[in-house]
Amino acid sequence: MSFHRSLLALPLAVGLFSCANPGVSAKVDAAVVGLTAAERAALVYTSLPRCPAAAICSDPATVQRIKDADNTAYAAVKMAEANEALLGAALQAISALTSTVPATH
Repeated sequence: MSFHRSLLALPLAVGLFSCANPGVSAKVDAAVVGLTAAERAALVYTSLPRCPAAAICSDPATVQRIKDADNTAYAAVKMAEANEALLGAALQAISALTSTVPATH
């Protein structure tokens, strides 16, 4: 799934998550919500025109790092859904994604 398509699908997925996965703990559910928030911030940055096209722009190398971090975080959260013992790794991956996204103002 492409980066932008996965970001657009996540709000719906999060809304349905609790009903579709009743055996998943609230901690894993919170990780899914955290991933969604990080991906929304990533979408804001990656949607900017590529530098140097505009005064406020996104660096192509940073966009690639965000995509890589997002893929890692998404995979980690999916593994935590299957095995809650992997929740710590998922939270670290979400944190890494969050720290990769530059602030946009």
